[in-house]
Amino acid sequence: MRKTFVIMVAILIIGLNTFCRKKDKEEQNSGNQQPTVVSSSSATSHYSGKNCMSCHNGTNAFAFSIAGTLYDSMKTNVYVGGIVEIYTGSNGQGTLIISLVSDKNGNFYTTEQVDLSSGVYPSVKNTIGMMAHMPQPTTSGACNSCHTQGGTAPPIWVP
Repeated sequence: MRKTFVIMVAILIIGLNTFCRKKDKEEQNSGNQQPTVVSSSSATSHYSGKNCMSCHNGTNAFAFSIAGTLYDSMKTNVYVGGIVEIYTGSNGQGTLIISLVSDKNGNFYTTEQVDLSSGVYPSVKNTIGMMAHMPQPTTSGACNSCHTQGGTAPPIWVP
């Protein structure tokens, strides 16, 4: 009888602990807190080629710190599974700050806070590892604000 009571108390404690952790996580993701969202090759997004930050600004939708679209080497079709790496130095040098994978619509994005204020150097890599580098630094994570059809820079394409 005493053994059964001890087992029941242990189950109750484990259950309460699990419930409290779940509630804490829900509270972290409510209110002004937003969940961390990072693109993956299995995810599906929308509006390829559009400036993601025009909606994903924290008012209309979760705020992205970095977002854009990758295209194939012909610059016509979106590229799935490409990798965007953000470095502190040019040509893939310096410290790797973050690595993002383009989703099923070619989009890459994150809500993770990334400090771009000192200027960062994006690099893109195709699925077999060939890389291309942005030659100058940027302080903006709104990649499609410039890199778009008819924009100030061509769409981002993998080699």
